[in-house]
Amino acid sequence: VLDPFVGQRLLPYVRELFGKPDLQVACCLLRRTAPEHELKRQVPQDGAAYATAVISLGGPADSSGGFFIEDSRRSTDDEGFLPLAEGDTVVYRHDTVQGIRVKQGCWWSIV
Repeated sequence: VLDPFVGQRLLPYVRELFGKPDLQVACCLLRRTAPEHELKRQVPQDGAAYATAVISLGGPADSSGGFFIEDSRRSTDDEGFLPLAEGDTVVYRHDTVQGIRVKQGCWWSIV
């Protein structure tokens, strides 16, 4: 199901974005984040991957909160959350301080 999107669109984009033509997909997982399962990386821990892509599977009606990049100054709401709708994708490097904070509901994503 994901192969056409990842292989034909996402992977070529990430390779070009970071200037790394040899990047490969290492793994893919489905993540559910609820208020009691918040995730924040004080120190970036994506050391096994050069870059990570997060695809939102829901929108603002499904949960409040969501994905944030620490000290992000662009495209954020008042609390620093990226306003992701269903299908929106965020790509970041391994050294990016980021996290997920859900206040209500559940936030589903593909990582």
